[in-house]
Amino acid sequence: MISKEVLMSILMIGVVAMAAGAGTFAYFSDTEESTENVFAAGTIDISVNKQNPWNESFTLKDLKPCETAVIELTITNEGTNPANISKHLIVTGTAGGLHPESESAEDSNDTINNIDDYIWFDLYVEVYNETGGLVYSKEIYDLDEVNVSEINCTEIELGILNPGWYMLVEQSFHMHPEVTNWAQGDEMYFDEEIIARQIAPTV
Repeated sequence: MISKEVLMSILMIGVVAMAAGAGTFAYFSDTEESTENVFAAGTIDISVNKQNPWNESFTLKDLKPCETAVIELTITNEGTNPANISKHLIVTGTAGGLHPESESAEDSNDTINNIDDYIWFDLYVEVYNETGGLVYSKEIYDLDEVNVSEINCTEIELGILNPGWYMLVEQSFHMHPEVTNWAQGDEMYFDEEIIARQIAPTV
């Protein structure tokens, strides 16, 4: 008859053997690995008339009553995200400029220089996709609607540009027909800003 001590020893040996054997079992497995991951922020970037940064200046010379001067811009979305496009026209000053004798009868001291109150501003926009297809067009200001002084420092929404799309912007400056000799030689100075903003994400 096996003694109690011998039986306990045999049981302990069996448990140790089972534990050791369990370590030699093989299981099916599969491991997938993703490496060289990158987080990249998107970009909002535009060019104007193929310049980035834009450093162009315009001089509209010799404008007379009933005449129109035009500035055309091509705005391209060079970034990776859609953008809302808007513009500022900022009148930085007016001046008497040339003061011919014919002006003196109406403005002897050359102090009436507010020609921005007598220039209508028209604004027309066409938007094209990356292949040159017309997406939409719109007239923002038509002739006789607003003077330059009325839109001074006002942010004007032009439209949305997707990446690779471009926008043709035509701005015209039309001097009122009733302007008389007081405005001869007068000058208006202005800056233009084109602004691209990220479109707010939908939650």
